[in-house]
Amino acid sequence: MPPKFRIPTTAADLQRLLAMMEEFYAHEGIPFDAQQSHHTIRELLDSQPDAGAIYLIESETTCAGYFVLTFGFSLEFAGRFALLDELFLKEEFRGKGWGSLAIADAEIQCIQRGIGTLLLEVDVENPQAAALYERLGFRTHQRRLMNKAVTRK
Repeated sequence: MPPKFRIPTTAADLQRLLAMMEEFYAHEGIPFDAQQSHHTIRELLDSQPDAGAIYLIESETTCAGYFVLTFGFSLEFAGRFALLDELFLKEEFRGKGWGSLAIADAEIQCIQRGIGTLLLEVDVENPQAAALYERLGFRTHQRRLMNKAVTRK
């Protein structure tokens, strides 16, 4: 059966999401703070649909992963764009086409919102993911993604 995609709605959904985020962040070498992540998830869920959306990826019997779309605006991209901020599948669901299906669903979400560009980032040390994204039509920019933490109010 193909996966189903849905927005988390229960406390149990949030706990599953946090557990998967922790696993994803450990795999990617990203520091994980459960309390901060819980707050950030709530902020995104409460600001829907303007800021973005979180989608659980479900099999018939379990939660298989999640993906996150956030929305921005760019003159270069002729208006609103979406960032596929995170895409995670549990180990047993990888290599079965579910990542491609999740990205296809993300594209549908963009089209339904009138968004013409979908961006994502991939770790330079993850050639498997980069190859998947290239097969799906994503192209590498010849620019570096840079960030700077600023103080939140």
